[in-house]
Amino acid sequence: MEGLVKGNSREEEFNDGHTILNKLVKRCLLEATVDDFGDESVRMHDLLRETALRITNDKPRYLVRSGIGTQVLEEQDWVFNLDRVSFYQSKIKRIPEDMAPNCPTLSTLILSNCDSTMIPGPFFQYMNKLQVVDLSYNSELMDLPSSISNLESLRALSLRGCSRLKSVPPLGKLKNLRVLDVFDTGIKEVPQGMENLVKLKFVDTSGTDLDELPKEILPKLSHLQYLNLPIHVNVPDEDLASLELLEEFGGRF
Repeated sequence: MEGLVKGNSREEEFNDGHTILNKLVKRCLLEATVDDFGDESVRMHDLLRETALRITNDKPRYLVRSGIGTQVLEEQDWVFNLDRVSFYQSKIKRIPEDMAPNCPTLSTLILSNCDSTMIPGPFFQYMNKLQVVDLSYNSELMDLPSSISNLESLRALSLRGCSRLKSVPPLGKLKNLRVLDVFDTGIKEVPQGMENLVKLKFVDTSGTDLDELPKEILPKLSHLQYLNLPIHVNVPDEDLASLELLEEFGGRF
């Protein structure tokens, strides 16, 4: 989602990503593993991860507190020149209601698997450069703050697995958005303004309660490469035919 792998198609990006992984494995920076079912994956050795974190901790541009237990977000930890923040797989016990970190250079925010139930209304107010927001697998999260609608630099928004989330704020201003992942959420309607997101390449709405896809939307999303829809949503075949860059499709038409 950060654009670290290059390519004009998903296949090219996939190949570039595997080239990078293979180089890291050969240099022993990642370890290749195979599980009992024969599926391949990679992992980073704990010692190497700790070394990487020590290096980044010397630079105030990174805040990494992944998987270290229950935490309360404190505004004084979010310094002015942060570039990336990750609380992946940490239990966020509380976010102060008036919290609005002043992080104008922040590009990536990962609050995935954090058991978050609420994000304050002004939370994104001073994060105008955000490109990636990952809130996936917060199964108790029911609402998103309206301030997310103003993140005009946003390239990727992942709400995957937020099963109690019933709606998404208007997204019409997010004209740089490439990735919208609402898989397995409780949304029932397409986010307002989605027809304006003409740079979208990846959309996953499968596993949702979405009733229908408005007819005027798909033909406007001409850059789509991946589209996954709920199986009960019918798509006109002429709308699919207009997506000339589409490489992967899941759904019914």
